[in-house]
Amino acid sequence: MMAIITQPCPFCGCDEKDLTLSSEKSISCVWHFVLCGNCSAQGPQEKSAGEAWERWNDRI
Repeated sequence: MMAIITQPCPFCGCDEKDLTLSSEKSISCVWHFVLCGNCSAQGPQEKSAGEAWERWNDRI
């Protein structure tokens, strides 16, 4: 398995990030997003973990 290289938080520069899940029971859907461990900035919600990391890295 390849390690995912991630960009620091675009708001605070922190390198501490976690992949987080949220779910909506009404539509049986699970969303993945990256959350900064310092300032709690949240990346876009995506259907897969890989997409969530990609979108985090693409943020300006």
